[in-house]
Amino acid sequence: MITKAQILESIQSLPEDATADDIIENIIFLKKIERSLEQANAGETYSLEDMKKMVHSWQKHV
Repeated sequence: MITKAQILESIQSLPEDATADDIIENIIFLKKIERSLEQANAGETYSLEDMKKMVHSWQKHV
């Protein structure tokens, strides 16, 4: 879970002229990183070989 302290630290690292949209995008980015780490820890990942096969199959459809 992203904590209030993490969000504040992230916001404080933004430039002084950051907009509300910049702040919201930053928080969403933090949430996406958190979700990705959760997925990786749960083993919900693809191997490099699996990814190569997927990309190759996509290229066949183009």
